[in-house]
Amino acid sequence: MINETIVKIAKRGAITAKDFLDELSRLEKNHEHQTPQRYVLVTSLSLAKSCQIGQLKGRDFQIDFKPNLPKKYVKSIAEIEEHARNSIFASPRSDYLYV
Repeated sequence: MINETIVKIAKRGAITAKDFLDELSRLEKNHEHQTPQRYVLVTSLSLAKSCQIGQLKGRDFQIDFKPNLPKKYVKSIAEIEEHARNSIFASPRSDYLYV
């Protein structure tokens, strides 16, 4: 929100403290009225696939630790691994545990 505030008021010209706080307050109010969205976040941890964590649950979240992702995420993982290969100039480890 801070970055968005700065960009919006910078387009108007000089940045003043009042303009900054007014815009930030407006964005905050807009954010408060948004409906929460469900989403899936896929990442990897440097854990061996043999690690048996299972599942963590909280009031508003669930984390599943699985040795393999559902098929619908395989394409995304391939894209992420390709990006990583180009960024670190190496192949990703083959024993990552995706969560």
